[in-house]
Amino acid sequence: SLRTVDLWLLTRGQREPLGDVSLAQLAETLRDTSRTLVDVMLVDARGAVFRIPTSTGLAHAEVAGRDFFELLNTPATEGLVLGLPLRLRAGGPLQLPLAMRLSAPAGELVIVMALIDLQRLGQLHQNFARGPAGAVAMLRGDGIGLSRTPELAGFAGRDLFAQNPERRADFIDKQGFFTTTGAVSDGVKRLGAYQTLEGFGVKLLVSQGESATLERHLQQRRLVLGMSSVISAAALAITFVLSRMQRAARLRDAALQATSNASPMGLFRCDLQGRVT
Repeated sequence: SLRTVDLWLLTRGQREPLGDVSLAQLAETLRDTSRTLVDVMLVDARGAVFRIPTSTGLAHAEVAGRDFFELLNTPATEGLVLGLPLRLRAGGPLQLPLAMRLSAPAGELVIVMALIDLQRLGQLHQNFARGPAGAVAMLRGDGIGLSRTPELAGFAGRDLFAQNPERRADFIDKQGFFTTTGAVSDGVKRLGAYQTLEGFGVKLLVSQGESATLERHLQQRRLVLGMSSVISAAALAITFVLSRMQRAARLRDAALQATSNASPMGLFRCDLQGRVT
């Protein structure tokens, strides 16, 4: 959506586009297509934010001093820049800014910015956070937390690798699996997978509590252990009975043999193996 607006401004070459009807229609289409998940605004060189359209010419908010704005003011920065979650106005929704420098300034406007409503995004992520211990989180490429579902106070804007920098290596690939003790989140041991969103420098993490993830395996293991215990107990019982029967047979044979040895004369009967019967 940002590149679409940039291309429109580049091809139209208007110096005052904020009141243009066709640009307003384009911005409204982008909002409707995302079901108001994403809003698109323009920013001037001083950090003033303008809605599309703006008939009064007054700024909607200010982003001067924000991390993404300062980064885009650096000549070496190119492409999309993802900022930390912010509220444009007091009491407004928490939004995630994604911005890029315009290919050519449109008057004083130099940046086009998309704002992602994190509450709406969390509602979408809720579909993937299965069960009470399920969670979906987004991390910036530098390890800064952007959002989490269920919401966790202090997660957004925190460097999750500050205490354990060696864990960065676990997320170096574009996708993979991970485990965590939950020390930097809710304290729940988790198993999960992550996927890098190409072009945005964001990693999407989906996890489930370790106990919930292994519940089916643990149930099967308990069943196997239970059956093994029953079979083992039955085998021991049979072995005990056979042992007593063998002992009784040996005692009977010994008694018969002793009786035979004590008799100077007598008749006896034995089988082909020599056992007295």
